[in-house]
Order: sequence, then structure tokens, then C-alpha cells
Amino acid sequence: MTRFLKKLLLQISLTEGGSKPAILTPIQLAVILALFRLERRTEHCDELFLERADAFLDAIINQRRCWSVQAAALLARCDLERMKNRRVERACAQSELICKLMDGEDETPEDVKTKRCTLVLASGLEPFWEARVIHAETLRSLGCTAESLLIYEKLELWDNVIDCFKQLGQLEKAEALIRRLLTNRPDDSMLYCYLGDITLETSYYETAIKV
Repeated sequence: MTRFLKKLLLQISLTEGGSKPAILTPIQLAVILALFRLERRTEHCDELFLERADAFLDAIINQRRCWSVQAAALLARCDLERMKNRRVERACAQSELICKLMDGEDETPEDVKTKRCTLVLASGLEPFWEARVIHAETLRSLGCTAESLLIYEKLELWDNVIDCFKQLGQLEKAEALIRRLLTNRPDDSMLYCYLGDITLETSYYETAIKV
């Protein structure tokens, strides 16, 4: 961890027995979130990193200073917690709620909803379709593959749809989808590989190599 990151953690008093955390501005929280993302991209995602990530994200979430920054931190935490058996249910519930709020599915007044856009770019908040993917992946972690399938279909993420069909044992539907996609993407070698996996016909792999 860089010296700057250590200094930030010290400033927000995350150590045991520390004093009351300092109140940070939304911009400062967005900077901490950006540093977390840098850490995640450049370091191995092991248990030590996950513990540090919890400290970063909890510090941002608990401040409740800016909707977009808090939502971005929650989604980042959901993406991490879907890999933890003890917290995956919380991640699923929170990611679903964020998706609904991003879609405006609540009774909040319109002027309040508009304020959610404050610092939305600085926060790095994922667009709605990426938020839905996080929710779908969390559902899969819980074994809710059929529910994930519906989300992937709406987003037209066909590779994920095919994986779900295979996981559900619905190979006929997967094959039908792949053949339909091939009519529009005849040069997509991955689709031929998928078809080979499902039909166990080696000729499709040979076709994938040719295209």
C-alpha cells in the first residue's frame, strides 16, 4: 500500500480504538474511491487486499455525504462480497436496490432524484447496465441462475445467456440461440466453439479455427 493510502486511512481513523472519523467532503471520498480502484487493478485480490478494501469502502459508505459516491462504493463492495459466502446475500439485496434506484423505481421527488447526479462522473459510478451485471453475477453466486438469465437476456449479453443455459442444463435452448446468433455473426469463432461444446461435434472447432 502506498504511503498516501496509509495516510488517508490514518486520517479517517479506521484503526481499533481510534477517535471519531473525520468528516470528509464528497470530493475527498471520491478520491479515496478512485485510489481503491487503482489498488484493485494493480494488486492481487487476496484476503489481505479484501480486508483493506473493506476499510476503504466502509469509510466511504458510512459517511453518507453524496449519493453517487456512496452508490459507487456500495456497488464496489457488492462486487467483492459476491465472492464471500457470509456476505453474498447482503450484496445481492444491495445491488438490486441500487439498480432500482438508478432506474428511478422509487417514490423520491424528481428534484431529489436529480441531485443524485452530483459527482456522478467523479465517483466512477457504473452505468445502469454494468450495475445490473453486478447484480446478475451476485445472483449466480447464490445459485439463482434462472434469475440471472433474465437480466442477461434484457441486456443482450448473449455469452452470459449461453453460460446460464448450459448451467441450467438447457442445452437445446443454448444451441438454438447460438444458431440464431450465427446468422448475424457468421465470423464469430467463439460461437462455433460454444456450439462444439454443446453438440460435442469437433467439426465446429475446426470451423472456428478457419474463421
